[in-house]
Amino acid sequence: MELREARVFIAVAEELSFTRAGDRLALGTPSVSETIKLLERHYGRRLFDRDPRSVELTAFGQALLPAARALLCAHDELEQLAERLSGAHQITIGTLYGLGARLMRQVVAQHSAQEPLLAVARVYDWTEPSCGLRTDEVDIAVLVGPTSADHQIHRVPLGTIARLALLPEGALPAHRDTVSLAEVDAVGWIPIEASDQVWDRAWRLDDVRGGAPPLNGPAQATIEGMVEGIRAGVGATITIEAFTQLYAPVGMAYARVSDVPPLQVDLACRADRAQPPLSALIELARERFAPGQWY
Repeated sequence: MELREARVFIAVAEELSFTRAGDRLALGTPSVSETIKLLERHYGRRLFDRDPRSVELTAFGQALLPAARALLCAHDELEQLAERLSGAHQITIGTLYGLGARLMRQVVAQHSAQEPLLAVARVYDWTEPSCGLRTDEVDIAVLVGPTSADHQIHRVPLGTIARLALLPEGALPAHRDTVSLAEVDAVGWIPIEASDQVWDRAWRLDDVRGGAPPLNGPAQATIEGMVEGIRAGVGATITIEAFTQLYAPVGMAYARVSDVPPLQVDLACRADRAQPPLSALIELARERFAPGQWY
């Protein structure tokens, strides 16, 4: 049933008159009658019982009427939304592996309740830890840890998130859910080809131990290669809780690292863009941030 057909059907159902329905819709009675006949041929059932003196909905017509009204209501809501968004501001949000996407969806929805806002998400991987801010591809980004582009970036802290060790299965005694940095280093790290040395050193905790960790094997070109190396028992790495949502711990074990600082999570934009509506989004995000739930 198309919108025009739905309008005619509803008008006849409410007026119980082809003539009054035509007057209401500024259509001739023959046009109304032909539309109803086309619908009845389409469905293979009569919508109305009619004689020269009366028009009544059939049981089939009564059953279709609520859905026809819902169709018109949905169309009207769509038109109102499109009109409301026609002047909406659009922003592009960068995320690392999609981390922070749920938080930003909530923030954008809350902001849009007051002021229309269109948001487009772009997902980045470890090869671009500034999530598009360095290259000016996004307006705002959820960043985890420092990057070499920080001199271009205005950061607003959201909070922190704990670090987890990702180890080969069996590397820890049963029922251990914590590990020290020294124990991770004893297993050895699986290196990954980092494009941003500042980000890489922060994730490896070079500043905590005073240098790079012991590395096992050649650097991996992908996260998947690193994960497979851990599953094969070659080495370990340190990550964050959100990473556990991306890779099932088959052949691996996660354990909280007890003696290292958490990673900083920031909402950031380029330093020359720290103005509304970004500042409003930042404040909303800070209100909603909850460790373990922001991804």
